[in-house]
Amino acid sequence: MIIEHVLTTETVVPDLASFMRQHPHAQILRVDGRECFGKCATCGTPILAGDQYIQWNTGILTCGDCRG
Repeated sequence: MIIEHVLTTETVVPDLASFMRQHPHAQILRVDGRECFGKCATCGTPILAGDQYIQWNTGILTCGDCRG
């Protein structure tokens, strides 16, 4: 998995969860070429282009796993 973020240009990691644990404040721009446009307000998972999500009236984003 290739993650493009603000700390460096690109980082290759085995999974996104481990990267998020190691760099909790990294602003992720893309994951495997898919643009990241926010984080789930409930679990903190980056929401990528093509993912299912809900944007509430308040502007808060919730991923497909946490919506409900």
